[in-house]
Amino acid sequence: MRGGADGGMHVCGAGTGHRLHERPKQPVLQLEPARVGGARRRARLIRLRRALRLRRSGHDYAGRYAAARTWSDSCGQSAEDLVELSITQSPPLINIEWRDPAGADVCRLTGELIQEGNRGRTSGVIQCDRTSGNGEFLDMLQVAEKFSARFSTESASGCHIEGEITAIRRR
Repeated sequence: MRGGADGGMHVCGAGTGHRLHERPKQPVLQLEPARVGGARRRARLIRLRRALRLRRSGHDYAGRYAAARTWSDSCGQSAEDLVELSITQSPPLINIEWRDPAGADVCRLTGELIQEGNRGRTSGVIQCDRTSGNGEFLDMLQVAEKFSARFSTESASGCHIEGEITAIRRR
């Protein structure tokens, strides 16, 4: 049997050792009415989902943590220390409080939580027992039982402090 225009099975080489092979089919490009403009709809859906994710503050940072903190300031001091960290949330507000285990200063920052994807940030006045100043927590990330963030503050004495904090949630 020899070639048909239907792209089906054909038998070639009449007489000596007949071979069976399949002729490749040509791809057919068809546009279905339901798919016209689909790329635009998908792009719009993605933009809407991102916008909702930015507005939602569904991340739960609340809890008590054992934390390691590293920091340095513009006045020439730096340190690595352990602190007890406590975070409470009442959307859209977040309250972050930390204390040295030795019982030194207790500091707290209350501000509006702004969630950007899976990372949050907040800024406000950091109020400590002996000093205060403006400050912010950036790149706040909660993964399973771990919390991490960068922080910076301007103290009343004029020193600019920057640091990082990494913590494990206490049970």
